[in-house]
Amino acid sequence: MHRVIVLVFSFIAAAAIVGLADPSAAYGAAAPQKPISGCVNQALTNGLWNLKVTEAKLTTLPDSATPAWAVTFAFGNAGSAAAMPNDLGVAQPQLWLADGTTLDMTTDSELKYQRAISMVTLRPGFMKTGTYYYVPDDPATKATAFDFPVAYSASYGYRMKNPGFNVDLTCKKP
Repeated sequence: MHRVIVLVFSFIAAAAIVGLADPSAAYGAAAPQKPISGCVNQALTNGLWNLKVTEAKLTTLPDSATPAWAVTFAFGNAGSAAAMPNDLGVAQPQLWLADGTTLDMTTDSELKYQRAISMVTLRPGFMKTGTYYYVPDDPATKATAFDFPVAYSASYGYRMKNPGFNVDLTCKKP
C-alpha cells in the first residue's frame, strides 16, 4: 500500500512540474491559430476578404534612388455585402526579411493604401490592385514573407480565430 501512495504522489508531482514548465499544458490551452497561408500568385480567402500577392521585388522608390521592396497585391471583398476593410479589423500589411526584421510601408505607400484599400468601401467581388513600398536598412537582406494582419472578432463574421494572411515570398505558384 505504501508503494502505491508513493507512486501516486510521484505521478502528481511530475504532472505539477510539467505544468509549471509549460503553463498552457496545465490548462489545456491550444497553440494560437496560424493565419491563412500561401505563396506568390496564390489566391487566398478568409471568407470575407481575398488576397493575392503577384510580385515582391527589390527595386527603388518611385521618386528616388532609395532601394525598396515593392510588393504588388490585389485585395478585395469576398463577402456578400459592401464593406470597408478598416471597419472589419484589416490592418496595414508588413514585410518580413530573412534576418527577422519586420518592415512597415513607407509613408507615401501607407497613404496610398489607406486611400485605395483600407478606408474605402469595397463592393462584393471587387478587387483593388496596387504596389506598395518597404525600405530596408540593408537592401541585401531578402524578403521572405508578406504578413497581412486581420483582427478577429466574431461580430465581424470571421469563421476562424486568425483571419489574417501570410504569403511565403520564397514560393511561387504558376
